[in-house]
Amino acid sequence: MFKKCLSAGLLVMGLSWTTSAFAADVISFNPDGTGAIAPINIASLDWLPGDAIVTATATTPLLTPFQVFYQANLNSSIGTNGLGNYTNNTGAVGTADSFTLVVGFQEQIVSSTFNPTTQQGTLTFGFVAGGANFFQIYANTDPGDILSGACFVCGTVVMSGTIDPTIPGGVYSSNFTFDTTTAPVALDQFGGTNNYPTVTTLTGSGSLNLSGVVQTADPNYFLGLNGATISFTFANSSTKLPFQETDPSACFFAFTSTGGIAPTCTDSAQNKTGVTPFVGVGNVDPINSVNGPRTIFQADANQSFVTTPAAVPEPATLTLLGLGLIGTAAARRRAKKAKK
Repeated sequence: MFKKCLSAGLLVMGLSWTTSAFAADVISFNPDGTGAIAPINIASLDWLPGDAIVTATATTPLLTPFQVFYQANLNSSIGTNGLGNYTNNTGAVGTADSFTLVVGFQEQIVSSTFNPTTQQGTLTFGFVAGGANFFQIYANTDPGDILSGACFVCGTVVMSGTIDPTIPGGVYSSNFTFDTTTAPVALDQFGGTNNYPTVTTLTGSGSLNLSGVVQTADPNYFLGLNGATISFTFANSSTKLPFQETDPSACFFAFTSTGGIAPTCTDSAQNKTGVTPFVGVGNVDPINSVNGPRTIFQADANQSFVTTPAAVPEPATLTLLGLGLIGTAAARRRAKKAKK
């Protein structure tokens, strides 16, 4: 069962090179959730380069809300800063030793500028409440298939929450700059094989920092929090085009795949996000980031932790409460004597 956090936690998701406003804490993490592997102390989760897709392009009108989706696998080593180490996806049969992250939220274009000297166009975005708004970390027996997009939402949800940068200490900043001086290049430049030879893209890079509220954390994986508020910082990462460190996904949040690079994107029987599987590269224009119905990006994130102890009554408050109870008992004794 999940442990409900006693107060709102904070998630800061930065798909950019950035400095967190929060000091990272060390937490105790049990990677297999059973105790068969000794808990380790970690200060971060390093997510592998993953995929982000938005339902907007350079032609989307200002202040028009659109949806953003993101999915990624956990890197092979999650212990950092000289702390405990653990190898993700050891391959042990039936062991949920792989982890995936999925995120959804809305934003809008708040400004669009073009520099005639550099021939670069920059889009700046703002957060919009509503839409499909969530983040979830899954424990899986196998990693998600980044090429097909299958099984990023398989397994067990071990942490979940929603995106809300308006909470105290919350942040939001987002932008992407396209280079229009370079002719479109192949979208998929990862691994020596272009899986989408008919899709090209403009080049560019950007950043995203985002806050949210942690709602549930599985105590079998996140130990010793004792009702503490759990906060996160996603930082030290980037959004970019073309794809050079991972493959573009054919689908977002697909539970199973028919194989190859074209899953049906219809099987959501075990999809706990509540979002219908969403077509990836097949939904972008032949020139990604120009006039198509979708834009897909390579996105990378590094997640650190912040915890806030659960609030407890101060000694003075407890004393006053005790005096109040004593006073109530004395009043009852006086009332009984008066009746006699």
